[in-house]
Amino acid sequence: MAAPLGPENVFGYKASYRAKMSQATTTRYWVNIVSFNHVQQGVAKGLIRPSRGDTGGFKSLSNGDCVVFYSPRTHFREGKPLQEFTALGVIDDDRLDQLQSNDTDQCRITFLPSKNVSIRGLVDDLTFLPDKEKWALPFSKGLFEISQADFERIAQAMGIPEASYSSGNA
Repeated sequence: MAAPLGPENVFGYKASYRAKMSQATTTRYWVNIVSFNHVQQGVAKGLIRPSRGDTGGFKSLSNGDCVVFYSPRTHFREGKPLQEFTALGVIDDDRLDQLQSNDTDQCRITFLPSKNVSIRGLVDDLTFLPDKEKWALPFSKGLFEISQADFERIAQAMGIPEASYSSGNA
């Protein structure tokens, strides 16, 4: 016997609504891959933009989400290798604006005072790096989600206390 049709059974309406609502109230943790000079521009303006050509994950960001920035190089393409986490912030605008000049998404973010930290000393402790010898593979993505525990390990190494980014304290 088929289940009666209703909002909770048509196209998974109720389940998808619950999932969307839980995302809206749950902090998510992200790594954004951006050259260091572009991170500095974002910090100066209080904005986050997706990596070149990557808006899929970027549109998943929500108000209150925490983002750590990894800079493989000092400048896009020609820069010297850096391989450091270079900034950390909390999204404070769940509305993605269109940037007129480049037609690229951006949103406001509150950056927290931090120090740059090399990834080399963290590789063994980060669970999103399952292959410790080929640790750079996940960083080929523009923006990706990580666990709260991994985010906290990175934040601690950058000298940022948990109270700075948790529970909307940014």
